[in-house]
Amino acid sequence: MYFRQMLYERGKAMLPGFGEWTLEKEPARIHLEEGLIYPPRLHVHFTHNPDVDAAPLVQFVAEWQNIIPAVAELQIKKFLRQLENQFVEDHSIEIPLVGNLRQDENGVWIFAESPILQQGLEALPLRPLTRAGTAVQKPEAEAPVAGKVSESEQQPVAAESPEPAGAAPYPFEDNHSRGKGWWIALGVVLILVAVGWTAWDKGWLSSIQNSIQKKIWGDTTSLSIPAASQMPALPDSGMQHVSHGAQVDSIKTYQLVVSAFADSLDAANFYRQLSSQWPNAELIRDTSSYQYLVTLSMSITAADTAKWVEQIQRIYGGHPYFLQHGR
Repeated sequence: MYFRQMLYERGKAMLPGFGEWTLEKEPARIHLEEGLIYPPRLHVHFTHNPDVDAAPLVQFVAEWQNIIPAVAELQIKKFLRQLENQFVEDHSIEIPLVGNLRQDENGVWIFAESPILQQGLEALPLRPLTRAGTAVQKPEAEAPVAGKVSESEQQPVAAESPEPAGAAPYPFEDNHSRGKGWWIALGVVLILVAVGWTAWDKGWLSSIQNSIQKKIWGDTTSLSIPAASQMPALPDSGMQHVSHGAQVDSIKTYQLVVSAFADSLDAANFYRQLSSQWPNAELIRDTSSYQYLVTLSMSITAADTAKWVEQIQRIYGGHPYFLQHGR
């Protein structure tokens, strides 16, 4: 049955006796309570209409199979009889790779999408800013318990023997050496200032900063993503909203989302990026998933892409990737 193919290609499909299914675009949204950013997606909406016209479905099946409309109409009627029998037994029908339609005790029709419709770009997590890591607190020292004093502590302390006459005073008690500590500290500070100036002048600090940044965020140069010149031009207004409370959990995930949406009008490139870099690539290689991704990429307009990137940038404006490639 080609109900699913018609729904994706035409954006609308119908079943006489039940109603009509349409594809609707959901914009990207930010859910602060869940701590997630949901990307744009396609949502299947059902409208109950038992008198819906089946002529478009008959014509689509006939063109897809290269058969005459009369034969296509017979196939559709056979499929509808199976759904009607299933509804009588279970009070619900299962449309393969589309979803489940049921009717509750009040006569309200409820449609639940199939999980395969939810394949595509995953939500971006919002994580707290953790640059320095978590400090380990030292356990507090236990106070000595009264009544449990060792025998050595109970013994009286012997009086210190007086120094013999003519003995030299303790070395650190020399009054002339007390002022030397300030000169030593000042000398150490001057040496550190000289070393820091030399490191800044020769660019050592920038290399150290880059190595530390790679350890925190990961090596962004080793990822197989488009170059900075090929990345989309991000809105200037987003750079003014630098976030101090959230950061991207994975720089690779973020770059993948931006690059995929930047090429959302190119279905082949969109699929190639996802299938080569996404963790669940084996699900995307499926023909059905591929058809869904193509439909998703072709339905997201340039305006939707700009809004999605702007939302990401407004929240993650302080990320090192934006500081390097955002202008």
